[in-house]
Amino acid sequence: MKRSTKHSLLMSALSLLLCASMLIGTTFAWFTDSVTSTGNIIKSGTLDVALEWKEGNTDPADTTGWTDASTGAIFKNDKWEPGYTEVKHIRISNNGTLALKYQVNIIPYGDIDKLTDVIDVYYLDPAEQIANRDSLDGKTAMGNLTEAIANLGATGYGELEAKDSEVITIALKMRESAGNEYQNKSIGTDFAIQLVATQLEFEDDSFDKTYDKPAEYPEGTTIEDTASGVAVTVPLNAEKGMYSIDADHISTTADSEGLVTASYEIKLNKDGVPVVAEAGVKYLVQIDIGVLLNISKVYHNGVEVEDYEYDPLTHIISFYTDSFSPFSVVYEELSIGGVVEDKKIVAGLFEANKDGVVYDPREIDVTLKNDTERLVLEYTKNGKTCYAVSKADETVILAAPDTVIPENLEGVKRIGENKLYAEISALQNNEHSTVYLLPGTYNEGTTINVYSSMDIIGLGDKDSVEVVKKSSSSSNRHLFNCSGTKAEYIEVTLRNLYLDATAKTTNNKDNAAVQSIRKSKVKCYDLTVIKGTEWDAVAFYVNGNNAVDGVKYPAYMYVENCDLNTTRTFGIVSTSGSYKFYHNDLTYNNGTAYTINSGSTKNVVMEADDWEW
Repeated sequence: MKRSTKHSLLMSALSLLLCASMLIGTTFAWFTDSVTSTGNIIKSGTLDVALEWKEGNTDPADTTGWTDASTGAIFKNDKWEPGYTEVKHIRISNNGTLALKYQVNIIPYGDIDKLTDVIDVYYLDPAEQIANRDSLDGKTAMGNLTEAIANLGATGYGELEAKDSEVITIALKMRESAGNEYQNKSIGTDFAIQLVATQLEFEDDSFDKTYDKPAEYPEGTTIEDTASGVAVTVPLNAEKGMYSIDADHISTTADSEGLVTASYEIKLNKDGVPVVAEAGVKYLVQIDIGVLLNISKVYHNGVEVEDYEYDPLTHIISFYTDSFSPFSVVYEELSIGGVVEDKKIVAGLFEANKDGVVYDPREIDVTLKNDTERLVLEYTKNGKTCYAVSKADETVILAAPDTVIPENLEGVKRIGENKLYAEISALQNNEHSTVYLLPGTYNEGTTINVYSSMDIIGLGDKDSVEVVKKSSSSSNRHLFNCSGTKAEYIEVTLRNLYLDATAKTTNNKDNAAVQSIRKSKVKCYDLTVIKGTEWDAVAFYVNGNNAVDGVKYPAYMYVENCDLNTTRTFGIVSTSGSYKFYHNDLTYNNGTAYTINSGSTKNVVMEADDWEW
């Protein structure tokens, strides 16, 4: 019995040991499960408010006939008289995704005179059609215009959920009792109706809907003086009253180093009295200073303003101050070429990095992004990104037979050999044309005649746009022949081209890469000109000997930064008759400076838009 028990215990122990050894190296299986939450979103909402108007004698519920208020005035008449009444429906829309609260302000530009005392303001909410003047009878005016101006937000205020809108009716009426003392008065120079909006306590977070309770309306009330380009924003914590500004652009001066100082007198008035500094109150000053500037310093009363911002998109320089007059801005103009008119880039060639400032003309002049009337081409020159701007309806982009056309460049016309002259001829009836030549070789067998104002510009590395005269004769001599016969002189610019005019003429007639003859003014920039040396050939010919309608007119030419491959100084320019030849920074024979006058005017730097010679 004992032996049997011991045997059983031994077998049990061995069995356990065997089972344990069999489990070594194995894994355990567990019950599992999982849940995934998809579609989680972190995305900011939008606060987007719109202001529209239409005549108040129409049905305010009609969805047609609304005008965007940002495009111009709502109240337009400048011949107010006793009894005169203007009624407008005003629609405020929340086009964003967040609930908002809004207020409507009436803001005068300039000093307020007593005319506002006799203009009554009617505010009707909900909107109501005013069919005639009698419809206002029985309505109670909210006060006169003086009171409406003094009390920001009193003209209208409310709340809108996302995608909602509401319509109010505002009527302005000049009291019949207004006498002769109110003639020839005005509300400043004019006035604005301003809509401001901010977040509303509406949307919930994990706790409640009070997180945006501190949200305030934008900076405050902005008053502008359009003549000087100055605007001052009165903050919400400023003392209440009727504000106006007196702003003058006093002067613009430049020193010998090219620094320009623009000086301003800016005064802010409250209730007709100059504002004095208030503790904790900062006013935002904005000056439309202009485009293409490198701002150096800003001063107030001779003390440098440390913090300011300059936005090349809006041309605005902004800074805060607690007191006023005088101010000055010191800057330097970027010498980037091109033509700028009315703070818009009209035409020109621009480097993306010039004078240490990196920019794209489409960022400096935001209208270039969507302005179909102007064309912006991006290209590479000597490893640098460059831009060309011109008027789209007068621009032609040409490619030579061997040109590699960039994939993203549209509107390019590839032409064959001996066809450039024909493309230029097709433009002769235009008042002005711009011809861009992409890198390649343009072989020509005949003279390219230019009979109207034109810019012919190579886009690419230096010497990558080759125009080659393959043959010449006594009657077909010059490569480019600029000849004006119109009432006004034609103005021709040749830029960034490699001109090969080595083809010998018959009968040893002289020939030139570029000729200016009759009523023409020609400018040549950044050209490489290849000429022969064994016959009477020149790079430029200024010929004032030929008449137009029996009258001989002087011919004009200006040449700058050109390399001339000729070993003879007298192979650079030939002149006859009445002419003017200006030049600057010309080299020949692999770098020799051209300094011979021979009746011409040397070392003259002429502005790109200066044609008054």
